[in-house]
Amino acid sequence: MRILIGTLAGCAALAVVGAAVANAPGLYLGGGVALRGTIAELNYVGTTVPLKPKFDLGPSYAITLGFRAPVNVRFEAQLGYGSNGSSESSQFKGTLEQWTGMANIFYDLPITDRLALTVGGGGGYVKTVGHLTGKVDGLTYMRGGDYAPVWQAVGGVALQVTEQFELFADYRYQEYGSSQHNSSFTAFNPVRFDDAHSHMFMMGFRFFPQPLYL
Repeated sequence: MRILIGTLAGCAALAVVGAAVANAPGLYLGGGVALRGTIAELNYVGTTVPLKPKFDLGPSYAITLGFRAPVNVRFEAQLGYGSNGSSESSQFKGTLEQWTGMANIFYDLPITDRLALTVGGGGGYVKTVGHLTGKVDGLTYMRGGDYAPVWQAVGGVALQVTEQFELFADYRYQEYGSSQHNSSFTAFNPVRFDDAHSHMFMMGFRFFPQPLYL
C-alpha cells in the first residue's frame, strides 16, 4: 500500500514538473519582413490646406528581443525600419524613411498544440526622415528628420515548427505623431508631417534558445 501511495505521489510530482516545463518562460530572438503602405499629409505654418503626398508600397523590417511568460503573455523590445518612395501619380518625388523603437505586449491564444492567435500592441518613438521635391518646380517640400511618438496594434497567427522555432504572420497598424521638418519655403517653416500611419503585412520567425516544450 505504501509502495502504491509512493508511486502515485511520484507520478503526480512528475506531472506537475512536466506541466511546469511545458509552459516554462523563455527568452527569444525574432525578425520579420513586411510590405507597408503609408499615408500622411504636409502642413505648413500659416497655411490651412495640407498637401497630400502619395507613396508606393515599400519594405519594412523588424528585429525583436522578447520574453514569453508561463501564461502565454509575451513582452518584447522591437527595432524597426521602413521606407516608401513617392508614387508616379504624386506631385512629389523622393523618399520617406522611418526608424522605430517600441516596447510591446502580446497574448498568444492557443488554437491547437502548434497554432496560436496573437493580439497585442505597443508604443515608443519613431524618427522620420523625408526628402520630397516638386516634380514640376523642383522645390523641396520636405527635408530632414525629427522624432515623434508611435504606437501600433497587431493581430496575427503563430505556428510552432519545432521546440525552439516559430513562424508568424500578422497585420500591423502603426500611427505616428506629428514631426517637424524643413523645406524651401522658409517663411512657412517648419513643415509638419501629420496624420501619418502605415498598414503592414509582416512574416517572420521567433527563435527560443531553450526548448519551449520537452
